[in-house]
Amino acid sequence: MNYYEGLNEKLYKALPNARRVLEIGCAGGRLGAAYKQANPKAYWCGVEMVPEIAERAAQMLDKVICGDVNSIKAEDFDEPFDLVVCGDVLEHLIDPEFTLRNLRKLVSTGARLVTCVPNMGHISVIEKLICGDLTYEPSGLLDKTHLRFFTPSSIQKVLLDAGWLPSIVDTYMAGVSYLPVAQAIGDAATKMGVPGPIATRNLQIYQMIVSCKPALVRPELSDSVSANEGPKVSVVVPATNPWQFGANIKQSPGILEMKSPIVVVEGATSAADGLNKGLAKSNTEWILYCHQDVYLPKGSGELLLHELSKIDPSITPVVGFMGIGSGDTGQKSGLCVDRMDLLDFPASSDASSLDEFAILIHRDSPLKLDSSLGWHLWATDLCQQARSHKPAPIHIPILRIPLFHNSYNDGQLSSAYHESAKKMAAKYPENLPITTLCSTIR
Repeated sequence: MNYYEGLNEKLYKALPNARRVLEIGCAGGRLGAAYKQANPKAYWCGVEMVPEIAERAAQMLDKVICGDVNSIKAEDFDEPFDLVVCGDVLEHLIDPEFTLRNLRKLVSTGARLVTCVPNMGHISVIEKLICGDLTYEPSGLLDKTHLRFFTPSSIQKVLLDAGWLPSIVDTYMAGVSYLPVAQAIGDAATKMGVPGPIATRNLQIYQMIVSCKPALVRPELSDSVSANEGPKVSVVVPATNPWQFGANIKQSPGILEMKSPIVVVEGATSAADGLNKGLAKSNTEWILYCHQDVYLPKGSGELLLHELSKIDPSITPVVGFMGIGSGDTGQKSGLCVDRMDLLDFPASSDASSLDEFAILIHRDSPLKLDSSLGWHLWATDLCQQARSHKPAPIHIPILRIPLFHNSYNDGQLSSAYHESAKKMAAKYPENLPITTLCSTIR
């Protein structure tokens, strides 16, 4: 069976029920035919560049357009689509972000995009790089028709920049061919700060199935945020890993949109120490205090400034992006792509805990970071301070701004975290239990 007659089983299983489906690169139409057999009422339109293959697909699908994906427009269709499928397509495009952004114009509000892309971080590619011989091949990861290369993190950045909210929902894994080399690469990854299990996973992923929903259309900047005024926000980053910082904060389009200076703090002894040193080096009204592994995609900076223009810092001196909202109800709140997963929850006007991967804090905030907590739970501590603030409590909102927390962390809570949790329990016994995204403090 050749490529045009194949069926990607994991891609097929990731497709939700939909009334109208657009498939980019439909090949011989087998995926659409299988879907229509299970969903007889579904309308499936395919796009295929190879004329003879498009003719074959037309016998199996409702409609086939023979041509380039970038030539199709919303006015070519009577209705928007509920589902867009891009199986083994994005790596063949000159500008996949441009294509993905155009596809946003063809879909309904609650639509989904599901794509399958190869992982150029697979160990077989790394082995060839080490040997200095990255020879293209007739098929596979180094297919000679591939124009763009992706890894788990980079595909999510491209999708976010194009206006989609991605989640890696499945993978094809392929093992190692020579164990000693794999172990050596794993050791090198550990020296770069990547935990062994994360490095092993990344090296063995062969293909990724990514499911996305459309991000909200970003608003125009409000009158109170002029495109000509100076920066309103400085980005303060305690940095310990140059690879994480260089691939995330330093490359963030959202930071450029805000015209924000980046203040790198090295050698900080705690989160409080890092913020204080950053404040001393900045002169903006607001500080975006975040981890070095945070990526702000296109549109996030404009959206952040738009939301900030509606906030009175004398009333709201701290803003969060992920946490537990709605007072004591324990409702998760915020919007973030966290590692490989999309966390998508409602906004909140009153946070009881915050994830410390990123917060906004006004330089004159009466709420202060507690240095005794080290690097953990300091943002949740701000929420607890806010609850008991006099003469009136302060309400910390959690905004829905799409950020990417591109962490290497394997999700294991360290002993330092548990020590900070003990200090929080001793500091706020009357507020226990305190629910966070990571644990419940009792």
